[in-house]
Amino acid sequence: AFARAHPARYTLLAVGSPRQERLGAAIVAAGGATGVGLCIGASLDFVTGAVARAPVWMQRAGIEWLHRLAQDPRRLARRYLRDDPAIVAMLLKERFSASRAAPPAPPS
Repeated sequence: AFARAHPARYTLLAVGSPRQERLGAAIVAAGGATGVGLCIGASLDFVTGAVARAPVWMQRAGIEWLHRLAQDPRRLARRYLRDDPAIVAMLLKERFSASRAAPPAPPS
């Protein structure tokens, strides 16, 4: 209700995953949503320095999630080790089914 009552060009949702995605979907489903909603998760914690980022080598290797898991296993273990594999499987299935689709027609 707040997001609809206070229309803005950008609305930042930083309540953690998957709550922020569910909140964004609920705002859109309720109708009257304006602007762009951005699910920014832990970004504010990183920008303010409340949570330390992984070393650069881990960021570059794509394993920053492992650093975060080690920092807060109680909160993140379920999400990373149970929920994320299912999401990755869905993304891979979508990717491979899209690659098998017919190529787009050439422009006329």
